[in-house]
Amino acid sequence: MAKRKKTREQKMIADMRHQVYSLDNISSSLLVKKKPTVINLNTQISTVSYLKHDILKTFYLTGAILFSQILLLILLKNHILKIPFVSY
Repeated sequence: MAKRKKTREQKMIADMRHQVYSLDNISSSLLVKKKPTVINLNTQISTVSYLKHDILKTFYLTGAILFSQILLLILLKNHILKIPFVSY
């Protein structure tokens, strides 16, 4: 079957429907207002305290690792501690 062509009246109706639909979209987008962003200072302060706690833990852990590495080096250099297959 062949595809039917739209009549002039159908084209006009479709065109009016598209115009109405586009006006609805424009007006609805203008009506939507963005809410202002509110920053809670209490949340920022608590986040900073967690951050400070985490940084201190990282600092202590790094210091302990460095101390143990230096101690191990001194013990191996002075032949106080002997580990098989490891020589300095």
